[in-house]
Amino acid sequence: MREIVLPGDIVIVDEVNRDILYKDRDNLYATVISLYDPATKTIVPLEQIWKPRVEEKVVGIVQELSRKGYIIWLHPLYKGVLRINKELKTGDAVYAEIKAINGGVIDLKLIRELSNYSIIKIKSTRIPRVIGKNSSMINQIKELSKSDIVVGMNGVIAVRGPNTEKVFSVLRLIEKEAHKTGLTEKVSKMLNE
Repeated sequence: MREIVLPGDIVIVDEVNRDILYKDRDNLYATVISLYDPATKTIVPLEQIWKPRVEEKVVGIVQELSRKGYIIWLHPLYKGVLRINKELKTGDAVYAEIKAINGGVIDLKLIRELSNYSIIKIKSTRIPRVIGKNSSMINQIKELSKSDIVVGMNGVIAVRGPNTEKVFSVLRLIEKEAHKTGLTEKVSKMLNE
């Protein structure tokens, strides 16, 4: 049974994520509000600021062209640089991989352009719930909505298809109720209405 833990609560986990846990002597303590499952010894943060990581896939928005390359908005705190010979316009969406992080500069590698996609931003801590175990949740949303959905680990999601507003409603529901059980059934019901 999952439970909500607060900063300072003791947890026992198999994998230590230093972004959300700290160790003092023999105990591990949560540093952010999280969902904790003592049976599986896993913890998932409910509140946390996204921190870019090398090899992570992100969705970004072209802000401008500079001498370094295209400046890509990734998050209110982070921008990336995309060095390509293609022509992009301000406001274009891209799906990219973080190649390197050098002194605050996030170098991106283009995976693909996202032309004619609508963008929604949610809390990055909800992305694992949007994806689901073995991609079960995102596959269900794609199938039932008949939409192409590209999920960035930075909390930015691109959607293209006939039911974009319905997909946005589902994503907002997941963001709001990520900690609750029965979410898969709720999502299915919403998409089948």
